[in-house]
Amino acid sequence: FVPLLLLLAELGCSAQPTYPWKDAVTNRKLTCQQCPPGTFVAQHCTRDRQTVCKPCPDLHYTQYWNYLEKCRYCNVICEEKQVEVQQCNSTHNRVCQCQEGYYSEMEFCIRHSECPPGFGVEKLGTPFENTQCGACPRGFFSSSNSSTKPCQPHQDCEQQGKGTHDQHHDTLCTSCKLGRSNGTQGP
Repeated sequence: FVPLLLLLAELGCSAQPTYPWKDAVTNRKLTCQQCPPGTFVAQHCTRDRQTVCKPCPDLHYTQYWNYLEKCRYCNVICEEKQVEVQQCNSTHNRVCQCQEGYYSEMEFCIRHSECPPGFGVEKLGTPFENTQCGACPRGFFSSSNSSTKPCQPHQDCEQQGKGTHDQHHDTLCTSCKLGRSNGTQGP
C-alpha cells in the first residue's frame, strides 16, 4: 500500500499542469496541457492535438506554467538610485534594487543613515534595510558620522600608565594620569 501511495505522489508531482478548455468547434470540454515558463499558448488543444506552445518574444516573459495567449511585457524600469540585478529574459521580468549606500522604503531609495559620534554601526545597511546604530560601550569610541564604521577600541593607555578616554574620541595618551601633575609648577 505504501509503495503505491509513493508512486501516485511522484506521478502527481511530475505531471504537467493542465487547464480546462471548451473546444469552439465541438463545444466539448477538454483538459489541455499548460505551457512551461518562457512560452505561451499559440494554439489551445483540440480533441486531436495537444496544446501548441511557442517561446516568448524578446522583452516578454512568462514566469510560471501557464495558459496565457501572449507573454507578459517586461515592464519594470529601474528608477533613480536603482541598479538592475536581473535582466529581463523569457522567464523573468527585470528586477531592480537600490544602489549601494541606499535602502528601499515605500518604493523609494533612501540614503543609509549615518551613526553620530558616540555611536557605531551595529549592522550595515542593505538595499532593503537601513543602517543600525548602537551607543559605543565603555572602552570604545566613534568620533565621526558614518554609515559603515563600528565603534573602535580605545588605545590602552592604562597599560602604558597614561591618560583616560570617553565615548566620543579616541584616547589621548598623556604622561600624566588624570588628577596628577608631572612635577612642573605654574607661575
